This record gives sequence, structure tokens and C-alpha cells, in this order.
Amino acid sequence: ILDLMQNLLEKLANVNNSYVKISRRDIAPAMQQKLTGGTTVSGTMVFAEKCNIEVFATGGIGGVHRGAQDTMDISADLTELGRTPVAVVCAGIKSILDIPRTLEYLETQGVTVVTFSSHSGLFLHFLHRKVVITLIVMSFLLLMLLK
Repeated sequence: ILDLMQNLLEKLANVNNSYVKISRRDIAPAMQQKLTGGTTVSGTMVFAEKCNIEVFATGGIGGVHRGAQDTMDISADLTELGRTPVAVVCAGIKSILDIPRTLEYLETQGVTVVTFSSHSGLFLHFLHRKVVITLIVMSFLLLMLLK
């Protein structure tokens, strides 16, 4: 196993290799073409469910991009969060995105959003401590979910 890990690390570290971003829709083509890539939150959720992993952690999730009312640029992560029974723990929604619209989209998908911070019930940016919106779901729900 150590040799396998060492070879994989060397392959990933080689800047001459090309890698792809693998979301749910990209899994089958990437496997068929034997491509190497990194999974998005939605891709990771698919694999986690297949492996009976109930919870995983990531830095930040995708969301609704600014100007999405014109471009419809919405991360597949949001749909996956409503579709796949895997809990995702993260630092928040990436701060370059439209956070209020992302939270609205998550509500539409039936996703429960829980915060756990020193600012009980407030949603924080990923990479920023600036408070952007107050949530109905409060931090104490996280403790109930963990029991």
C-alpha cells in the first residue's frame, strides 16, 4: 500500500499531468477514459454514499454564482446536497458566490443548513468572518444532530 500511495502522490504532484474536475455528471466519462482528477463536493458525495460514508468534511461548497439570474450558473453541489443522503460539514459557502441566493436555493432543495459558530444562528462566509445573513436554524440543532 505504501508503494501505491507513493506512486499516486508522485503522479498527483507532477505538473506535466493534466487533471479534470469531477462532478456527478463527470464520473462515468472520467472512469471510461481513465482520467485523473479531483472530485467536487457533488462527486465526493456520490462516492461517499456508495461507500456507506455518512459524513465528510470539505473546505467550502459551491453555490449560486453572482449574476446567476442571467447565466443560470449554479453549482451541482447544491442539487446533490438535496439528493444524496450524506451530511457535509464545511466552513461555508465560498465567499465569491451569492450567499443569500445560495441559501434560498438550498431551502428549495430541502437542505437543512446548520451553523456552529460563536455567532449563534448567523451564517458566515467561507474565508471571511463577516456575518452575511441570519438563519432560522440555530447552532443548537447541530448538537441534536450529532447525538
